[in-house]
Amino acid sequence: NTAEGKNLVGAFHPPAGVLCDLAALDSLPVHDYVSGMAEIIKAGFIADPVILDLVEADPEGARTPAGPHTAELIERSIRVKAEVVSSDLKESGLREILNYGHTL
Repeated sequence: NTAEGKNLVGAFHPPAGVLCDLAALDSLPVHDYVSGMAEIIKAGFIADPVILDLVEADPEGARTPAGPHTAELIERSIRVKAEVVSSDLKESGLREILNYGHTL
């Protein structure tokens, strides 16, 4: 990003893969973990209602990295984001949905 705008400089290459170390979640302050969980819930609203079902079934578990569904929630949200991003690499259409809740 530059003062002139977003995504104007750089190259667009999808990742070869996504690595997620769940143990690293234990190092996060609660506020940061909950912010990440909000992004996961947003993915549920965008394209995977099972995410919402899992959070609704155990809301307290969703508030901690030790929750019984943490790994599945993260995996599902990564899948949603990957599908959205791969369909709109330059953020000119559908991908804007990932910004929901980030701006006024």
